[in-house]
Amino acid sequence: MIDTIAEKPIPLDLIPPEAIPGRGGKPVHQVTLSLWYRRGVRGVRLETIMIGGRRCTSIEALNRFYQAVSQARSPHPSHRLPADAAPSPRTGRDRSKAVRRAMDELGKRGAGV
Repeated sequence: MIDTIAEKPIPLDLIPPEAIPGRGGKPVHQVTLSLWYRRGVRGVRLETIMIGGRRCTSIEALNRFYQAVSQARSPHPSHRLPADAAPSPRTGRDRSKAVRRAMDELGKRGAGV
């Protein structure tokens, strides 16, 4: 949770590019930030708050997000997130894609439905 007393809230569209380095030195796209707080990465969501109708985060929240995603990605068990950190629920689009892939695989195996 973002502590607005200890952390300075920054609107997502005003985050300095050096705080969110992208590939090839380019800044991370705003859509990527939206995905980070809505869907998350590897079960980790970027902390945000609404202030005056604008979605905000903080540099500290970004750092916590980077650390948690790195831990979730680590193959070493001591670096992984605790078991109670539940992954993000799948969206309807994710489920539809999974069903489509399964149907395609069944069709390739000759078990047409």
